[in-house]
Amino acid sequence: MKKVLVLTYYWPPSGGPGVQRILNFCNYLPEFGWQPIVITPRNGTYPVKDESLVKQINPSLKIHTTPTLEVFALYNLLKTGKATKESPVGMSDVIDSASFFQKLSNYIRANFFVPDPRIGWNRFAVAEAARVIRSGEVDAVITTGPPQSTHLIGLKLKKKFKLPWVADLRDPWVNIFYNRYLLRTAKSKRKDQRYENQVLATADRITVVSTGLIEEFSDRAKDITLIYNGYHSADFDHVVPKEMAKDTFHLGYVGSFKPSQNNHNLWKAIAALIRENEDFAKSFALVFVGKAGEGLTRTLSEFGLEKYVQMVGYVGHNEAISYMAGLQSQLFIIPEVDDNKKIITGKLYEYMAVQNQIFSLGPVDGEAAVLLKEFGHDPMLAYQNLEGMKKTLLAQFNRWKDNNRQPVKMGVRPEKYNRRSQTKVLADLLDQLTSGAK
Repeated sequence: MKKVLVLTYYWPPSGGPGVQRILNFCNYLPEFGWQPIVITPRNGTYPVKDESLVKQINPSLKIHTTPTLEVFALYNLLKTGKATKESPVGMSDVIDSASFFQKLSNYIRANFFVPDPRIGWNRFAVAEAARVIRSGEVDAVITTGPPQSTHLIGLKLKKKFKLPWVADLRDPWVNIFYNRYLLRTAKSKRKDQRYENQVLATADRITVVSTGLIEEFSDRAKDITLIYNGYHSADFDHVVPKEMAKDTFHLGYVGSFKPSQNNHNLWKAIAALIRENEDFAKSFALVFVGKAGEGLTRTLSEFGLEKYVQMVGYVGHNEAISYMAGLQSQLFIIPEVDDNKKIITGKLYEYMAVQNQIFSLGPVDGEAAVLLKEFGHDPMLAYQNLEGMKKTLLAQFNRWKDNNRQPVKMGVRPEKYNRRSQTKVLADLLDQLTSGAK
């Protein structure tokens, strides 16, 4: 069996969609003749933790952990006065920066740690990777980001050992939406652009999660392969819906809710339906499962919705899926940022796998809108379409009532996007890159 060295900053107990992507790749690759050797930091800084993912790691995997030099304690000390290692979700700290010390800490972050603060792991990862490669048991290398600094590890290894290298870019790099909020100097911007260009030009293959990212990188990359995020079929085959209040229509968001998703027109539409429809008002609840900032709570209160809101907080991935299955409608909002037509997110595949109703906001001509239509769900609504929001939400509510107040099954499960199928694409790619080698 061939061996592939996988360098990933995020690995269980880290939570989030990026972890699930690389974890499932590593779990399924042995079925296709590839044995992953994982290098990851010991005690990294994660926006969220999910201990349940540790149990999903294939016991056959070889995992090497290394020290890492973390800068988030200093960063948070400047920002909040507390020297914690906690990492913010969705770069909300950057977007919401207000005080002098917040701006100072973000300036340091933006200009002293390019491309990102996780770069402190690189020298440890390079040393461990070199040791493993010299043992003679590596046929190819995969790096995955964000954090994009991980790809600089791959760049060094490629120059030193000449092994086939796949760089998995799950998000834009230089053009990621939050970079416009960073107080970067022209020199730092040039440095980051140079790093991106070097990785794109040097990697033997770039893998991305959407066609929009192909457009983003195709002018500089050697070759690009699309591998969707998808979903893990086994998580949904026997899922038990979360028990919630009966005779209640739960519209719920599962995941970390970012400031760029806080759409005021939606809350306005819900408030209007509550005023105009007594039955809706008696039966409606708005649920958030995951991290949500204070800004969301304030906004919901401004629209008089606080008594309809349930804040569950962060839960593990399996419990999150249980919540999805228990909802009468799953709320899906594409962040209202530049170039968001390219955004799909792993959440959408899981929502579609559950097959409950989906209430979605975002670019109506984006990639996510195409997926919703392809698999038989209600269409994506524009951020400004207040009347459309009212009409669609009321239609979903009435479907639920007509179904004896039970969850309404919609669309078909997108089988072609299951994780095993997507991993086969990666394995075939690795086979191509190593054919004739060794």
